[in-house]
This record gives sequence, C-alpha cells and structure tokens, in this order.
Amino acid sequence: MSAVAIRVDGVEGAASRLEAMASALDGQLLATRLGELLRERIWARTAAGLGVDGQPFVPYAAAYGKRRGRRGLPRNRVTLRFTGAMLDALTLTLSPRAATLGFTGRRQARKAAWNHETRPFFGIGHDDRATLRAAALEILNGAES
Repeated sequence: MSAVAIRVDGVEGAASRLEAMASALDGQLLATRLGELLRERIWARTAAGLGVDGQPFVPYAAAYGKRRGRRGLPRNRVTLRFTGAMLDALTLTLSPRAATLGFTGRRQARKAAWNHETRPFFGIGHDDRATLRAAALEILNGAES
C-alpha cells in the first residue's frame, strides 16, 4: 500500500486568525468595542456641530443663542451641550449578543428624543457604517486584543 502525503502551508496563520476571531466574539469584545466606537463618534460629531448625516445642525434660535452666550457657551456652533447631562447620559449596555446605546434616566432620554427631532444626532450614519465595518474586520482579524 502506498501512502499519500498532503502538505498544507499557512495553517499556523489560519489557526491563529481563527483563535483571534473566537477571542473577539468571546466575552462580547466585538460588541463592546463597536459600541464604544459608535458612542465616541456620536460625541465627536455632535461636538463638531454635525448630525448623523454629516451635515451641520440647524442653528440655535436667537433667544437660545443669547442664553448660551450668557453662560459662556458657543452661540453660533450647535453642540447640543448646555450642562452636558444629556450627552454624558449616553451609555453602552451589554447583553449576551449585543451592545445597545441609549440614554440613562428618563429626563435625559426625553431631552435626547426632543433634540433628535430637530437635529438628528443619535444613530449610525454612512461614514459610521464604514468605520464600524473596518473596526470589526480589524478586531476579527486579531489586530486588536
């Protein structure tokens, strides 16, 4: 009887990539990292005065701009930050299969919903999708641990 030998190169690399993928999925690493990334993007774009779609927010009403000015806050750049309570209440909650972004406290959730009607800021925009997709691939490929 003759024997056949099969040589497979690169198995070690594939095995380590599969281990990295399993690690990323274990313990909600992927959901946690992507949820944190999205929260940071929402905070950053809101501070820059941009909505989910990347467009500038609708300007503040003149009377509200004056009120902000008296508190030393920007009048002409919409940041949705007066006391900071609403945006600081944007939290990440983990469940076995998902990460959920939401607002803690009924008051802050209502404030966020009211602001979102006029100046959509809470969500995943086109640029966010591309960034989240790239981050997920990095995590799954083991670039992040």
